[in-house]
Amino acid sequence: MKNKRILLLVVSSLFVVSCSGSNTPSSSEPTSEASSIPPISMTSTPESSSGDISTSSSSASEKKMEEKTINVYRLFNREDDYLDPDISDSKYQLGTVTFSFVKGQEFIPYITLENLSKLYSKFYIDKATTTNTLSASEGKYTWSINSGDKRVFTSTIDINEETFSYSGDLDKIIETKKDYSKYSFMLRMKYENKVIELPSTRPAVIDFSDTEFEIIEEDGKVYFPFSMLHTFYHEQLGHDFFYNYSCLYEYNEVDDISKAAVTSGDDIYTPLEQMTTYINEHVKEKDESEKPLMPMYLRVFHRAEFALTFNHYYGLKNTWGVSNMVDFFDNYGIYEDLIHENSAIRGAAYSKAFFMLSDNHTGRIILGDDPWSETNGNAVIPGGVRSDFTTERSLVSNALTAQRDQFLKANGFEDGIKDAIIYSKDGKTAYFGFDSFDATSKAYKSDGTVKSDEELAKSDTYFYFVKILKEIKAHEKIVEDKTVKVENVIIDDSLNGGGYLSIMGKLLALISKDNSAYATTLNDITNIVNKGTYHVDTNHDGKYDEKDCYGNDFKFYILTSPLSFSCGNAFPFLASAQFNHVKVFGVKSGGGECVVGQNYFSNGMGFVHSSTEHLIIFNETKLTYDSVEHGVDVNGTLKYNDFYNMEEMIKCISKIA
Repeated sequence: MKNKRILLLVVSSLFVVSCSGSNTPSSSEPTSEASSIPPISMTSTPESSSGDISTSSSSASEKKMEEKTINVYRLFNREDDYLDPDISDSKYQLGTVTFSFVKGQEFIPYITLENLSKLYSKFYIDKATTTNTLSASEGKYTWSINSGDKRVFTSTIDINEETFSYSGDLDKIIETKKDYSKYSFMLRMKYENKVIELPSTRPAVIDFSDTEFEIIEEDGKVYFPFSMLHTFYHEQLGHDFFYNYSCLYEYNEVDDISKAAVTSGDDIYTPLEQMTTYINEHVKEKDESEKPLMPMYLRVFHRAEFALTFNHYYGLKNTWGVSNMVDFFDNYGIYEDLIHENSAIRGAAYSKAFFMLSDNHTGRIILGDDPWSETNGNAVIPGGVRSDFTTERSLVSNALTAQRDQFLKANGFEDGIKDAIIYSKDGKTAYFGFDSFDATSKAYKSDGTVKSDEELAKSDTYFYFVKILKEIKAHEKIVEDKTVKVENVIIDDSLNGGGYLSIMGKLLALISKDNSAYATTLNDITNIVNKGTYHVDTNHDGKYDEKDCYGNDFKFYILTSPLSFSCGNAFPFLASAQFNHVKVFGVKSGGGECVVGQNYFSNGMGFVHSSTEHLIIFNETKLTYDSVEHGVDVNGTLKYNDFYNMEEMIKCISKIA
């Protein structure tokens, strides 16, 4: 492995952690403007006030830590979709956090577990009964969260074995980053969740021995790189943070940092623009591209973030047959370029790395402002790694999109697939389609009442399906003096790129016979399966029965292509696996089973990736599962030239009825 992480031992002594703390900085703590923003207090248990974190003594080191008090703001007021926060407004203020810095290394914040627990305590739903317990023993540093007298979450960092482990569930203890209660996917749905622990279940263990993070011990305290701990905790605790050298921001969606027009007094900026300004003011030395020269310690730190994330949180590592992502990138000559002093070369290296993992869920977010000027550079992409996949999808997308537009226009629909229903000449088959699984955050009117189903159908895919299927069910055609009703429904999923999992679950229930459908996910770190069961209420009687679904009215045929991706891939997979009256035709779907992970590196580089949460088909009896990643095979094959040809589609489905 490359550049094994260094453990620095500095002057140490026994110390005691107390989590009861004051709401104001101690007399020895540096003060700033943040002191006018009172942090939210956290409570403690007797155990936490007596728990020791002790370290062994060692000789002094030249490296010394200095503390700074940093303002913490949320970019989201939990109900907001798009951001224009005035951070003087109290609803965006989260108080302060105490960071520590190695003198001379101002860009890398360190934090103790005590201060990290105080930071996350701001999001406990019931702060009076939710407490932290900190303890240490023989190099193992443990943070536990308790709800009343019940321990709900425990994590341990072992600095000798260089591992991070955790177990527990914080679902009802810590507030969600965003308030989804007003979203439309919560409407007309009954949902049940079942947790299944597979036989090999164990506390999740992350090995960080092949990264280059430094853990520092000084004066009886243990300082961890904040970014390392954030990578460990943000998925479990559900809150993302971004430190831009000036403030610490809590954010929700992956692109909000670039969208947020922060107002602070007379200044308006995005957090990335603020970061760029700080860099330009504090870094005067230039690289050969005449961009600010990033210090070597910071380049190595960013590479450590990259290695940790993709070695443990990239869910398709094993799928691609990669045992170690660091070695994988090194084999392609990328790993060393990630710390090159030339910002353009570094940027090209990151671009190559993301390209090699191009699974349509993984990639760098291209932002308008790049704080360290790590642009793509003249990236030469290694051939034959994932390029065939990307090229094929692009060609198929262009061809099928043009072909479908022609089909729709020929049938009188000039505005695309939305609201288009096409009936066969004999009246027995109906065609309609959709390209994403959408929900709206504006499901309620200003008076607090729910919008009508017709209004919701404009922006929510479930309500759109209800509208379309009602119309199809009511459709009649006179053929040879006989009234003909629709028997077969073709659902065009061929250009569907994905969307909300909850919407997909509701659609599955909608096309079922008994108004019940499930979707299961597997976390391949914890080895825990979550089975979600969905029921819908289309007639508003609150009963969630077979009168609310359409599986007894029609046979469904889902048209797929290599562009049917993510939820667009899982929908036909799960539908055909659960229901005998649903068949899949066209061409094998495009795959994609992972929930999308999101993060920002400390250099301001945003990215998304296939996470370790997989959508699967699960056998509860055998405790085995099938993957959805590689797409669903079709029951009937349709040539590309015959896509969106009503007669050819009917010929195909008649053979698999």
